Amino acid sequence: MSNVLVKDRETSEIEFLNTAFKIRTEVTKMVMNEKIIPKKYRYVYAIPMIDKCRTLIDNGYVYDNCKNQSDETDFIYYRKKEALLNMLDACKQILSELASARGQYFFKINPYERVVGMIVDEQGLIKRELDIIAKKRANRLANIS
Repeated sequence: MSNVLVKDRETSEIEFLNTAFKIRTEVTKMVMNEKIIPKKYRYVYAIPMIDKCRTLIDNGYVYDNCKNQSDETDFIYYRKKEALLNMLDACKQILSELASARGQYFFKINPYERVVGMIVDEQGLIKRELDIIAKKRANRLANIS
């Protein structure tokens, strides 16, 4: 329980990484359920989704490692941007895999909607972080000139 009032709370700087962990856990639980995806189709649907979740987390780590660098060069900026864009791509690919699997099989609506909602929230967090680093870079470039 937090001692900060709800109205004063802000989103953590790495909330998208925490959300990525939650997405991976939920997707893994959902696709490894025999009632949702039969074993004979697991290689077709489940393994690629879990792999995209790993990609999401790996790029989150790349971003976090770049964020901890004290040197704010163009290389670091582009590395951060690339990691965030790769995370956005992974989210879109997970959503397309989920849509494909849902079209093939009848998912129970509860876990599917929860995972899709988490992925949409993740995309919003990533886009917000992209805006933040773009503004920081613009300010840095304005101060140099």
